[in-house]
Amino acid sequence: MRRSVVRPWFALFLLAVLMRKFLFLFLVAIVAVVNFALWGWLNRPVDVGIDWAKPVQSMSFAPFRKGQSPLEMIYPSPEQVEEDLLALKGQAEGVRVYTSQEGMEVLPDLARKHGFDLTFSAWLGVTPEVNEAEVTALIEAANAHPDVIKRVIVGNEVLLRGDLTPEELIAFIRRVKAEVQQPVSYADVWAFFLKYPEVAEEVDFLTIHILPYWEDEPVSVRDAERHLIEIYDKMALSFPDKPLMIGESGWPTMGRDRGPAQPGVANAAHYVRSLAKVAEERGIQYNVVEAFDQYWKSKLEGTVGGAWGVLDVDRRVKFTMSGPVVENPDWPFLAAGSAALGAVAALVLFWRRREEKLPGLIGGVAAASLLSALLLAAAHVAAEGSFSPLGHLGVAVRILLLGGFVYAVLAALRVPEQAPTRLGQALLLALAGIYVTWAALLAWDGRYRDIPYADVTVLGVGIALLSISGFLRSGLAGMAFGPMFGGVLPAAPRFADKAVAGLLLLGAIAACASEGIALARGQDFITLHPELSERVPLILKATVANTQMNIFAFMLILTAIPFWANGAALRRGGRVRMDEAKLH
Repeated sequence: MRRSVVRPWFALFLLAVLMRKFLFLFLVAIVAVVNFALWGWLNRPVDVGIDWAKPVQSMSFAPFRKGQSPLEMIYPSPEQVEEDLLALKGQAEGVRVYTSQEGMEVLPDLARKHGFDLTFSAWLGVTPEVNEAEVTALIEAANAHPDVIKRVIVGNEVLLRGDLTPEELIAFIRRVKAEVQQPVSYADVWAFFLKYPEVAEEVDFLTIHILPYWEDEPVSVRDAERHLIEIYDKMALSFPDKPLMIGESGWPTMGRDRGPAQPGVANAAHYVRSLAKVAEERGIQYNVVEAFDQYWKSKLEGTVGGAWGVLDVDRRVKFTMSGPVVENPDWPFLAAGSAALGAVAALVLFWRRREEKLPGLIGGVAAASLLSALLLAAAHVAAEGSFSPLGHLGVAVRILLLGGFVYAVLAALRVPEQAPTRLGQALLLALAGIYVTWAALLAWDGRYRDIPYADVTVLGVGIALLSISGFLRSGLAGMAFGPMFGGVLPAAPRFADKAVAGLLLLGAIAACASEGIALARGQDFITLHPELSERVPLILKATVANTQMNIFAFMLILTAIPFWANGAALRRGGRVRMDEAKLH
């Protein structure tokens, strides 16, 4: 009789266990599918609204590969120059170079061989010997190849950098004009011709740079066409006797937001297509900056400086000139990676939680998947913006810290009283310190500094999940950063919690203010808007429009929650233990 009773109960128990395992695996599979669907939705083909079926007129041509840089004086070989020129077949009718040396000596013959028009240049800087060699080489190349070198440019953004005085620059321009047959120009941001009209008088045509992203008052991609036309017409009106060429215009595909100007592949495709369309309609000569991503520029301008290419550093076309555009064609690999990482995290942390009720099980699997996806996205964004061994090391340290933090969060959600207390608290303090410092650096000098919005999203979302879980269990005390990780509130001075929370909030304010500070420092912005009553609304508008900065600031505020709660709990009666916080 006893056997007949035991066997059915054992069978029911076994069935319950198997059903729970099946349910758990089903939840993991569902969340993985949702994860994959979200990655796909974020990278769905985008119709940018403009199609262009022809090659562009010209592209800036700097055929540097990974590990090559004019700063390190490591230049491409003649074979690499020819390979890169061939990569632009069907993409551009001509190319513009910035130096007459550094491996570009072979370009005139290659341009003739492969049917490209060529705008040849001399790079001028602060070193007299280099300037002399550049101008001499430019003159020799122009005279030896008049059939392929259509125009020459003496110096690029020399006045912007302050490398030469206008008088010194004019002397070089006059020298080249006296010795070559081709039209001679100087290239700079459009505003510098207005500041130094004496330079404009010396050239045969003006080569103006119009870069809506880099303007002192940045412009969104949707307003960029209007801005381009306004600046071009303004320059034509200011110098009616001088032909104009847009020497640089383009859009970055990754990097930091500048107010409403947001990098991205779809935005770059929209802008370059729009430029080609407007130029043909209005008979404008133009050159797209640039052909290939230039990783070496990241040392000067951050991630965004290396990401202006129509082709990436591996010579893959980022976007076509017609049809829909995909922001990240490699998204299936990232989706698969985040789904796998989330599944592993859920299996390791929640597989044996037999006593967990269904809502808790669903929440745990969802949290594991969400944080894993955010961690992988942060790693991807950070790795894309890393171009040097030191940068790679910095990325590795940040992602390892964030990975440890994600583990501590998931462990705390799984069994709060067994959470890795010291690990979670130490990582939270370390990451808070890193990103508060980053916010201060953005406020100090943020024009070229990346915004770590993807990193901090992992931190902020992790804190939000713990805060919600702790509050549901025990109110404010459960949100303090001691009980949050299943431990005891540290016996630190009461002001320490206030100080950390205050620093995080100040970091959020500094991050947002950095956009306005950068705008207010722009000389053109001050000139165009002399009255404070004009500047303030524009500064506020640019600040609100910076999506990355707003995410960064918001996540810093979320990170302040456990420190604020810690101080509040201490004020209510000293150290709070797990049992006092009713987290058992």
